[in-house]
Amino acid sequence: MLSISMASFPVHASGPYGETYSFSQSTSRIQETNSPSITFVLNVTTPLAGINYQFSWAVTDPTGALQTTTTTVNSVPSTFTTSVTYPTNFGSTNITYVGEYNITVSQTSPPPTTKAATSLFQVGLTDAEEYQRTQPVSMIAQGYKSTENITISIRSPTGNAPGFPTTRLADSLGVLAYTWTSIPPSVPLGNYTATLTGSKTPKTGFPDTQTFLIDPVNVTITQLSITQNSLQRSQTETFRFSATYPNAAQAKTGSAIVRIIEADGLTEHDITATYKTGVGQFQGTFQIPLRSDTGVWVASIERLRCISRRSYRHSKHAQQ
Repeated sequence: MLSISMASFPVHASGPYGETYSFSQSTSRIQETNSPSITFVLNVTTPLAGINYQFSWAVTDPTGALQTTTTTVNSVPSTFTTSVTYPTNFGSTNITYVGEYNITVSQTSPPPTTKAATSLFQVGLTDAEEYQRTQPVSMIAQGYKSTENITISIRSPTGNAPGFPTTRLADSLGVLAYTWTSIPPSVPLGNYTATLTGSKTPKTGFPDTQTFLIDPVNVTITQLSITQNSLQRSQTETFRFSATYPNAAQAKTGSAIVRIIEADGLTEHDITATYKTGVGQFQGTFQIPLRSDTGVWVASIERLRCISRRSYRHSKHAQQ
């Protein structure tokens, strides 16, 4: 889901008759679709009370095309607001290009024409610009022919993402909606480029393409288990744990550091736990040194945001 928030931008301090303007917009980024749209609000204080005010709203898309609309407020009070929604209030305008859009608001009446506010917003293909592994990526774009065949590409600098490129058909209105159900946990981290290419509508010069970032994903570890609660020096302890992703799938790749602290609270040993298919868990082993403290040792999983702790006892009557 796209997060909507209001953001205010300080603009021209005053108009021709001492008006003060402040401007806000509902979001800074939307997808290439007419809905949800973006709303712009101009607040005007200290106008010429009792007369009529008119404002021009002009949006320039990435191709340089200009769409305009006007609003009028009659017999204005001492403070008032006026607003428009893009593209809803701009005639038959459709959002069909990715990139930066600019908006300029001008007071046209009473004259002289005065620029009241300027701002910009971004249009993208995806519902976010940053994801964690295992999350879904939803894309939407329009401006294609009815049932046009569209190639969907997702690439990193090292090659195609698993399952891409692929193809889908636009709907009867020329809109493509597609969801990459889950980013595989094994894909490399970093920047990826999503590109849509129509078989009949190439969008020459202004392609449907954008980048997004894939970050590491948090995993949940329910318990760090041990095979023996009491050991003697030179014996080996086995550590096991399971990890799940936010989508409830079990983690079966990667590794984790298990940190072991001896009974003195200072001496530290680190081992690496990796996934073992035979036991269906991550597993690491550690052999108790011949010269080590007796007492209660503590093991914990490090380098993961969710840490599970478990203590085990090293026998006080260990053999020399």
